[in-house]
Amino acid sequence: SAPPSAAVLESKRQETKGTMEDKKLIISFHPLAAPVIFTKELESLAANEGDSVTLHCELSKACVPLEWRKGELGLCPCAKYEIRETGKVAQLVIHNVEPEDSGSYTCDTGDHQSTAQLAVKGMPMKLSRWPAPSLNPRPLSPGSETTWPSKQNDASSKKKKKESLFPFDQIEDWTKIGLK
Repeated sequence: SAPPSAAVLESKRQETKGTMEDKKLIISFHPLAAPVIFTKELESLAANEGDSVTLHCELSKACVPLEWRKGELGLCPCAKYEIRETGKVAQLVIHNVEPEDSGSYTCDTGDHQSTAQLAVKGMPMKLSRWPAPSLNPRPLSPGSETTWPSKQNDASSKKKKKESLFPFDQIEDWTKIGLK
């Protein structure tokens, strides 16, 4: 007899070595599993540089093989990316985001995909220690002349000097600009 998930396509009696046998062509089949769908899609996020962000989605089934991508590039677990799947929830944690991490992220089950955008805002550059307060902050050009404050930092008594591209001789206290 055929198993319940099989069909008998052909049945005939035939003689084999002097005895009559029933020959059956049995085709087994497995009912198609319902495709995995997203019950909660990925959502786009905005983050500041240095943050850790978590993209997450919910699936119709647990323990499903997934692929995470940034654009077309497949992602693997590493120090930057942490991939988690707990029950029906899939998560991609991106540590210490940088502006270069901005872009499109996709969770792919093979049958369906969910995609979201990540926008990372970069930190403004801080030039708090350079140029030193006693230096002229305008761009320097080779051989040009400028006026530098005297060693007493008295703006009214200025000396005329030829400037160099890096006026190290004008820096009196290297600790003020973080170089000592």
